[in-house]
Amino acid sequence: MKTDLIPVSTLVVIEDEPRIRDVDLAERLDMARGTNIRSVIAANREELEAFGNLHVVSAKSEGRGRPGKAYYLN
Repeated sequence: MKTDLIPVSTLVVIEDEPRIRDVDLAERLDMARGTNIRSVIAANREELEAFGNLHVVSAKSEGRGRPGKAYYLN
């Protein structure tokens, strides 16, 4: 694992809270494929929403296909 610290440069302020993009968090967790974190987030959405709004935006998919969802987590 890289380090326990999340660089400020990866944070975005949304709704007055610092947030990290899902794939940036996946990279910090050393996930083999960063976009796999989205299925983990979707499966645990209810629990994550207990910590605050789950900010979702449209994300360009890799290759062809419909755009996916990108999550910004607080």
